[in-house]
Formats: sequence, C-alpha cells, structure tokens
Amino acid sequence: MSRIKWAAGAVALVGVVVAGGVLDARNDGSSPGGWVSEPQTDRGSAATGADPSRESVLADFDAVTTRAGLGQDAALQAARDAVFGDVADCAAGWVGVEEADAAQVTRLVDGLQQRGWQVTARRARPVQDVTLTIGSWELVLLGGTPQGGEPLSLLALRGGPGCDEAFARQEAGASSPV
Repeated sequence: MSRIKWAAGAVALVGVVVAGGVLDARNDGSSPGGWVSEPQTDRGSAATGADPSRESVLADFDAVTTRAGLGQDAALQAARDAVFGDVADCAAGWVGVEEADAAQVTRLVDGLQQRGWQVTARRARPVQDVTLTIGSWELVLLGGTPQGGEPLSLLALRGGPGCDEAFARQEAGASSPV
C-alpha cells in the first residue's frame, strides 16, 4: 500500500493529474472500479528475461511516446525525478506536454506490448484504461476523460521487498514523498 500512497503523492507534488501510475486496482475482476483481468501468457517474461532496469523502462517510455507523437515536458519531468529521491531505482516516469487521444493511447499500449510489457487488466469507461506489467514493474495507463485537457503522464513503480521497504521508509520520513 505504501507504493500506492507514494505514487499519488509524487504525482500530486509535481502538479500533474494522474494519467498513468500505479493504482490499487484489484486486477481480478472483483474491483468495484470495473477492472477485468486479461488472460496471461509467458510472452512478457520470455521476451525480457531478467527484471528490466529503470533505464530500460524509461527507454521503453521514450520509444513508445515518440512513436505515438507525444512530446515530453522537460521541466515537469525534472521536478518528478527530484521527487523520486531515495526510491529512484523503484520509480520510472515520463511527463508529456499534451493530452493523448485514443489513437495515441492505442499506439502506446501496442508499443509497450511489442517491447515485452503485458496487459494484465482493462477497464472500459468512456475511454479505455489498461494495466501493464513487465518483470516487477507495474504501469496503470488511464486513457483520460472525454473532456481531456490533462497531459499524459506515465509512472511505473517496481514492486518487491526492496522497493516496498524503500517506499515505506520514504513515506514514514516525511508527510510528502520528498
């Protein structure tokens, strides 16, 4: 749960409305939020081998956002990176300058899947939401709202004992994730 609280605080601190990030989405279809699990294959783990590094996750984000025609907001990205602090190896983010339309979100998901990310759950709303994982990393990509207006923001967090402990330590040490 500390990862979830940390992610919400990190995103709020840099002033970006969450358009991607780890959420407490129960991906078993029982969630009142309407998430439905996707059938799992070994494609994601077979394609990537070892758990990807933060740099590899960031490279994936850069590649798929460029392919989707989305630009990065360097100032907001620098602010978010500063928030990561002691958990930098456990968090990988990308902040855009514009909202993503449905076609761009589809290209993002397709591009991430081609790079070994696996869709683990979907939620149908007016716009499609998708949870993706690769190794111990999790990304919840929220398609946005019909009204739009918010820039796309990707935030993947690494799970596991080391990162979970780092998030809990950082959360316990301050009222905000900095």
